[in-house]
Amino acid sequence: MSEKVLTLKKKIKNGRTLGTIAKTLKVLAAMNRQTYQKIVGALEEYDKTIKLGFIASHPSIEAFQLKKTATKKIGAVIFGSDLGLVGQFNDLIADYAAKELKQIPGKKTLWVVGEIIDNKLRAFKEFEIKPAYRVPISSKYILPLLTQLQSSIDEEIRTLDQLLIFYNETEGSLYKPTFLRLLPLDKNWLNQFETQKWPTRQIPELVDGLEETFLTLIKEYLFIEIYRICAKSLFSENSARFLYMKMAEKKIQDHLQGLQLEFNHARQDTIDRELADILSGFEALKAKKKAK
Repeated sequence: MSEKVLTLKKKIKNGRTLGTIAKTLKVLAAMNRQTYQKIVGALEEYDKTIKLGFIASHPSIEAFQLKKTATKKIGAVIFGSDLGLVGQFNDLIADYAAKELKQIPGKKTLWVVGEIIDNKLRAFKEFEIKPAYRVPISSKYILPLLTQLQSSIDEEIRTLDQLLIFYNETEGSLYKPTFLRLLPLDKNWLNQFETQKWPTRQIPELVDGLEETFLTLIKEYLFIEIYRICAKSLFSENSARFLYMKMAEKKIQDHLQGLQLEFNHARQDTIDRELADILSGFEALKAKKKAK
């Protein structure tokens, strides 16, 4: 067997291994994507329940006021990816968040989810960045992450003028960076609940009083919003990984087809040369016998 045939055979073997890896990662991404999509849907239903609480309590903006400080303080939660194979996922959201935050005057405090994006954001010296959190590797790790994250945010929430959350959202077949403003709550945001009616004839009663109920609802609202955005970011990450692995699998298959054709031709050439050598030897032997 010629050296070229052996080389091509090794390349085909390696290509099939890569193809198997790409296919496996694609299937895992598809499964994770479905999981996070279900989580987003469930949280949207819970969000409706929280908003029913606002309708029932008819809160006023004075029930939850942020402290006014001499220097404006902006808080931002930023979600990235730690697993890779998602293209420019971290670069896009890091650059986008930095650009948007620089346009807002005041001191910025960042809570970053993802060690890779944390390293990128630390290049911007004007931000105060809390210790990074790891991106959840599965749905069961989301709640522990958010419990720690909200605990840290709660320590400073009443000193923040704004609280923003940055993430990549799926758009079409890929993703785009975007953000959501969670705080401050303004009159326009609260007025939407004053115009809405309770959906049933049974009027709800407040057990702990307006202010206590409202503060509890606010904490739940913030928690659910951050939870929902975390799941949406993970959905976008796995959607991107699914797409890239699907493209990689197709390229590997096309490349393997080319290698297989090249291998077949090289193998045929080897066989032809071997047959030619056998025939030449036979003819030489035949001619030698005739000469005798």
